[in-house]
Amino acid sequence: MKTQNFFSGAPLAIVLPALERVSNTTEELRAKTRQSLKEFEIVIGQGNRPDRIHTHLHEANIIPKFNYYFSGSKTGSERMAEKWFEREVLDNSGVHTPYIWDSPIMWKNFFDLLDNNRDKQILISSSAPRDEHKRLVEYPNVLFASPTPEIAVLFGDDKRYMADLYQSLGMKYDVCNYCSAEDVNKDYLFHREHFNSENIVVQATIGSGGVTTTSSIQALFFVNSEQEFQNALNRLKGEGPVRVMKRFDGIPSNTSALSLPFGTFVSGIPSIKPCGLKELGAKDGTSGGNQWDNSFFHETSIDSQYYQLEKVGTKMAATGYHGVFGLDPIMPKKSEDLVFNSEINARSQGPDPQRAYAALKAGIPSLEEIQLAFYLKCPKEIFPNVADYNLVTRWLKIPPYLKLFPKQDLIVRKNFNGHYNWQGKLVKTSPLNASFKIIGAPYIGQKIVTSSPDNFLYVKFLDENAKIFTHEEKPKLTAFAREIVNYIYQNI
Repeated sequence: MKTQNFFSGAPLAIVLPALERVSNTTEELRAKTRQSLKEFEIVIGQGNRPDRIHTHLHEANIIPKFNYYFSGSKTGSERMAEKWFEREVLDNSGVHTPYIWDSPIMWKNFFDLLDNNRDKQILISSSAPRDEHKRLVEYPNVLFASPTPEIAVLFGDDKRYMADLYQSLGMKYDVCNYCSAEDVNKDYLFHREHFNSENIVVQATIGSGGVTTTSSIQALFFVNSEQEFQNALNRLKGEGPVRVMKRFDGIPSNTSALSLPFGTFVSGIPSIKPCGLKELGAKDGTSGGNQWDNSFFHETSIDSQYYQLEKVGTKMAATGYHGVFGLDPIMPKKSEDLVFNSEINARSQGPDPQRAYAALKAGIPSLEEIQLAFYLKCPKEIFPNVADYNLVTRWLKIPPYLKLFPKQDLIVRKNFNGHYNWQGKLVKTSPLNASFKIIGAPYIGQKIVTSSPDNFLYVKFLDENAKIFTHEEKPKLTAFAREIVNYIYQNI
């Protein structure tokens, strides 16, 4: 059975009965979701890239087609929407720019669309609640199937919040928070003694993907001397709040969950998320992809992360946040070490599409699918049992993916979007026969630039047993992954 391939190595005697129970609720939940969607004359999707939250909703025929979609680019996802608003087309800059949230022209088109359809029932599904969504209260005909920005901001982009969150849960979270780099009035020696560690982290707390929000410069610095400490502070002047903390010994990782009033659904085990891989053009602190491997982390560490996700999810639901969120842990190399979560993301995340792909193949709903059903007011009784769902995802095998960043400024000569096998070169094939797909790639003639904080394409594997990172303390690209990456860089 193909489904069992996604659970090889699992204790099948307990996992398969739970999988059957979850699977038995899935079609009823999907049928009710589809029926409820018929009440809406217009369905709108929003996201930097369509696959962040929405592609699998289309592929599972939950939303056969979005009426409108707002994205950086439709390339590779053309069939999932009738009408596209693409930043890269509307801005007409010629530069690959997948990020949409800071684009005035995108927001103007968005609200113009709503203004012109006040007589229609509209559903909006967004990959992230933004401040601009506060205006949706002006549109009583609109259902926003996401947490409101007023609630999401409580778990916002400022990483200093993590200390307050964990302390409110009665859990230890030892960091030193400062209003700015200029306000740090303690030296390296103070922090070394405070944390009982020579290895210290200095980090801008407002940013994403390893770069600051203000200037898109490196946000994270590892220091072990006074000079390095001061150099980091000088680099972060003018970049907003900072925090200083111990550098935890472990592997950068990512996890995702869904906070609802009746429980916290977890989408899978912590990933392996190496940062700063130069072969992928990634800056320090920036992830070049994710790989999931049950054998990589100790069982007690995985259980600890599930526990933290469930505690945080319960807290978020109590405040009114009902939606997908993520925690980024540093997963320890030794089972007895603390699992330290460096940040929370009150939104969908880059690895979520691969988790959704595995859920779809295993016959269970993804977190985003469950979230949509919740906002459509599907009866609680037809949702999966939380304990069953989390047991299934604890052993669900998820295919890995890579992110490629510009290594130099260049004009794109080839668009790589499509399904492939690797035979010493990329060989295009059908989706059914492919071992991986490339999506999000720029158009021919577009410019990709090293100053961009965004990756310019994804390589998403469809084989749950594919290995892209080595099994060592500091994971690197496998030879297989390196061949694919080098080929793309040589021919892009």
